[in-house]
Amino acid sequence: MFRKAVDLYCKQQFKDALVAYDGKASAYSSVKLPEKSLTQQTVTVSPEFGKPREFKVTLSKTKDMVIDMSVLRTYGSSKVGLADKPMRAIQCLEVVLSHHCHEKGVRAGRSFYYRPDKPQDLLDGYELWYGIFQAAILGQRMLLNIDVSHKAFPKPFVPLTELYDQLSFRGNDRNFLELVKGSEIIYTPPKSFDQPSKQYKVNNISYDDTKQYRFKLEDGKETTVFDYFKSRGYTLKFPNYRLVHVGPRDSKTYLPMELCQMANNNVSNKQTGKRQVTEIIKHSAISSWSRKEKILGLFAYFHAKSSPIIEKFGLKLGREFIQVTAKRLFAPKLEYFQQRTISPENGVWNADSTSFFKSAGGNSSVPLKWCVINLEESLREDNIRIMGNLLIKICKKNKVLIDDKPQFPVQRIDGRNVDNLSAFLGECVSKYDFVIVVLNRRRNSSYADVKIAAELERGMLTQCIKADTVEKRANDSTLYNILLKLNQKLNGINQRIDKSSQTSIFAKENHLMLIGADVTHPSPTQRDMPSVVGTCATSDPDCTRYNMQFRFQDPKKEIIVSMKEIMVEHLKVYFIDQKSYPTHILYYRDGVADGQFEQVLNEELSKGMNLAFGEISRKAKIPNYNPKVTCIIVQKRNHTRFFPLSEQQAFKINKNVFPGTCCNDVICHPNEKDFFLVSHESLKGTARPTKYIVIRDDSNFKFEEIQNLTYQLCHLFPRCNRSVSYPAPAYLSHLVAARGKVYIENEITNKKIDMRRLPQLQDRKKIVPRFSAGTPMFFI
Repeated sequence: MFRKAVDLYCKQQFKDALVAYDGKASAYSSVKLPEKSLTQQTVTVSPEFGKPREFKVTLSKTKDMVIDMSVLRTYGSSKVGLADKPMRAIQCLEVVLSHHCHEKGVRAGRSFYYRPDKPQDLLDGYELWYGIFQAAILGQRMLLNIDVSHKAFPKPFVPLTELYDQLSFRGNDRNFLELVKGSEIIYTPPKSFDQPSKQYKVNNISYDDTKQYRFKLEDGKETTVFDYFKSRGYTLKFPNYRLVHVGPRDSKTYLPMELCQMANNNVSNKQTGKRQVTEIIKHSAISSWSRKEKILGLFAYFHAKSSPIIEKFGLKLGREFIQVTAKRLFAPKLEYFQQRTISPENGVWNADSTSFFKSAGGNSSVPLKWCVINLEESLREDNIRIMGNLLIKICKKNKVLIDDKPQFPVQRIDGRNVDNLSAFLGECVSKYDFVIVVLNRRRNSSYADVKIAAELERGMLTQCIKADTVEKRANDSTLYNILLKLNQKLNGINQRIDKSSQTSIFAKENHLMLIGADVTHPSPTQRDMPSVVGTCATSDPDCTRYNMQFRFQDPKKEIIVSMKEIMVEHLKVYFIDQKSYPTHILYYRDGVADGQFEQVLNEELSKGMNLAFGEISRKAKIPNYNPKVTCIIVQKRNHTRFFPLSEQQAFKINKNVFPGTCCNDVICHPNEKDFFLVSHESLKGTARPTKYIVIRDDSNFKFEEIQNLTYQLCHLFPRCNRSVSYPAPAYLSHLVAARGKVYIENEITNKKIDMRRLPQLQDRKKIVPRFSAGTPMFFI
């Protein structure tokens, strides 16, 4: 209701001036407001439901009041660095551009949503709403980035009793509670009460129904909710339904479900459910040309008429997409067994005619020992035997040396008994090199149980497989994809960039190390969960072997605070493998916003890495050890999309640009090293390009070589024979952070971990190398 209050205040205090308000604490005007009008005033806002509310509104000047907006016009031709973007001017511009969108939609994050005439059902009480994302972008000139957004909203005006009947199953109210908790509802009192409807926020649902829950009246007498309503002339129709706890958390306001319905515009920060995500993808994955038309339709809806406040600030919005010039990068040749090379075609290649560049166990005469642990009681052992023998066949074809006896050991363990699982994995350490684990279907924590027991407690390498995969999809293709992961875990190398394709950055004298880093944050509902830092670094000349580090830090903190310790560990591993330290480091940093570049430069690079170099210099007695660092920010969550101009430029049925399309024209800064790259084939919908920004380059690498190397690294992700959407170091670091989250998610949920002891958990990792002279393996 703040917007309505500020709007009333401005209309009351200022006649001609228009004020753009961000909904919180900042407001902008194109002219200086008269100081005599900047006084506190009380305004009354009438909500749709409930009584009018009074607000005291004060507008005061900031210390640095004037914002120079001319920098937005000159930024493209200036030599201001990417870390020095005029963020205040951009923030002001975005508030102005979004001001009138609030009249036509409800804001969630950076997008504005509206309810379509016939919304798609997303199951479990949700429906699909469409929205427009918009952001001011500084390229060679000022641009407005727009895109279509999709979000699951609770269905409005549906009675809670109807939702309860749909979502509650055999006394399990979890799905219903997930929907209504934190949502707004409308309570309509019976006519006999002669009271208006009110809107409340739901805290929880009670354990008692209307005939069980008792409370005291003003005269001190106790009564039930059912009897209270009956005494006031209304008999509840659903007395056996539970009550809804609403209002302040410490209040005791409980309402009958039958008098409540879901409110409209229910914006939630909750993590979208898996079923809803699946349905959203189904409806939103459309071809690029269809997406383009959808974006234009949304733009016309939200910006049909020129906004007075936009005009007041001297702005005008164009009505057409801009055209850019792009180039197509060449895919690298990939080297496999005995120098056999394969050339990817449009981001895909087939390696059936050859085997891995380096197969696990291939240099040994002793085959790798293995067994299967089955945690799914309903799965027949025959299915496991079929899967296992297929794995043996695929391993032989790819020269992975494993024990090929058809009667491999299969151990059945109750998936609910974590202690038995951990004990058996302890027995496996001395007998087997790796263990295949078939997960329990019903137990959601099954994967976490396995990884915690295997990697933190016992030091056993595992490969998890879903029971449905064993039962329904055990074929050559599936087992080959599993082997891609397994070979890399066992210190094999699936493929490498052929020498003929390598850029000069790979030159031997560079002693190159690649590092990827990402930070995974808890969802809004995971209040006790820390943020997890995941990093991985190469330790071989071909940049194919990775070691990993993970750390915990304060929730929602993006900047890595333990970079010094992480970097020291990676450098130690590199020295073990190479007997020298890297002279060039290429750092792919994922997940950083534009306003955080300077923090990355100062905290992670200037402080964290430099302190690590100093420690290595002292301990290894290398005078002035100071490798050259190139830092590339990876921004995959952007809303830029490329639409081919003609049928000839369109790739396959989704009409995307071809994999390898690279653009640093118009939408990028002309004096800086930043570019967009579509490195993959989008199997569903419109391809999302990844943006790369070079914020530091001590080596002064050629810009074209950075682009080519980045594209080449997208072909080295070990889990598939496809070029992925961003480079392997960044992709793998995301998986490391996700694994760190797995280690603690169950234990925090079960309140087994004191958050103050989390740093000790980082040292509990018991996985030890047994295949390559002391080099830690990559276990994701």
